[in-house]
Amino acid sequence: MVLLNITHNTFHVETGTPGHYPQTVYTYQNFAPNPHSVLICAWVPDPLVGDNEVAEIWRYSLPPNEHFQCIGLQETIEELDASFHNVVALDEHRLLFLGSDELGGGGQEWDVSVEINF
Repeated sequence: MVLLNITHNTFHVETGTPGHYPQTVYTYQNFAPNPHSVLICAWVPDPLVGDNEVAEIWRYSLPPNEHFQCIGLQETIEELDASFHNVVALDEHRLLFLGSDELGGGGQEWDVSVEINF
């Protein structure tokens, strides 16, 4: 992932940013809940079941305090026994995950929605 430094108007890869961001990401979505940070929902390999993907959330703080912070929702999302395919930011501390009750499925229908507050 390439990030824009809005202070210096330069681009750099996320590895140059303080904090932890995973190297293996299947897909991600960005949300800007406030003018100082961006939420990134990334689907990463499930550490328990290698064939599945699981969502995790990171907050990317914009310069001058640029850094990544893992929100730590992966275990909570895994415990829901559903396969989530999309996420919508409701506000800075609430996300709505959309998916299906077929675990591991790439279902085209959303028949499960879960609001997670953090």
